[in-house]
Amino acid sequence: MMKKIFLSLFLLIFSLCLVGCRDETVKTYYDEYFTYSKKEYLNDGTIYLTGLTEMGKEQEVLYIPSEYKGNKVKLSNNSIISNLLIIESDKLKKIYIDEGITECGNLSVVNNSVEIIILSSNVTSKPDRGQVYVTSEVYEKINSKFIMPANISFRWNYEGAPNNGYFWIDDYNNELINYIPIEPVRDGYVFDGWYKESTCINKWDFSVDVIPEKEYNSDYEYIFYETVLYAKWIKE
Repeated sequence: MMKKIFLSLFLLIFSLCLVGCRDETVKTYYDEYFTYSKKEYLNDGTIYLTGLTEMGKEQEVLYIPSEYKGNKVKLSNNSIISNLLIIESDKLKKIYIDEGITECGNLSVVNNSVEIIILSSNVTSKPDRGQVYVTSEVYEKINSKFIMPANISFRWNYEGAPNNGYFWIDDYNNELINYIPIEPVRDGYVFDGWYKESTCINKWDFSVDVIPEKEYNSDYEYIFYETVLYAKWIKE
C-alpha cells in the first residue's frame, strides 16, 4: 500500500516537473504590432499570434502575417482553457489576414464595426464577429449571409499565379483606395504598377480613381460589382 502511495506521489511530482519544464520553454515574442507565443519544446514550426502590443492597439489598420521568424502563424491565445483569440482596440477599423492563414475561426474582434479582409482563396473557417470580406471566388462557394465578397481584387495577372491569381482584396464604397498593398514580387520580372485591364493599357491612379458607389436593388439587396486591378510585369 505504502509503495503505491509513494509511486503515485513520485509520478505526480514528476508530471509537475515536466509541466514546469515545458512552461519554461513557452516563449513570448513581440514585433511592432503583435505578441506571439511559441512552444519551443514541440519544435513544430508553429507560432501563435496571441494579441496586440500597445502600439498595435493604436492602429486603425493591421495586417496579420502568415509567418514570423520562419514559423507558420496560427491565431490562438494558446490557453489551456480556450484557444479563442480576442482582439480589442478602440481605434481598429480594418484587419487584413494574409493568404497563408486559412483558419480564422479562433479570431474574435470585440468591436463589431471592424472590417476583416481574408486574403486567402482557400478559407476553411472565418471569424464569428466583425464584417468579414473574402474573394468573390470564395463567396460563390460559401454564399453565406455572414460574409461579403470584397469589391476590389488585385490580380497577379499571369498563368499559374499563387492563391488562384489573387494577390490582394479590399472593399470600398465611392472612395479612393487609401490602403495600397506592398508591391508583389515575381522571379525574373519587375513589377510596373496596377492597371485597369489584363492587357495593362490604362494605369490605375490611386490619387484620382475612385471605387464606384455600391448599388442595391428595390428589395435592398446588394448588387455586387468587382473592380479588378491587374499587375503589369516587365521581364528582367
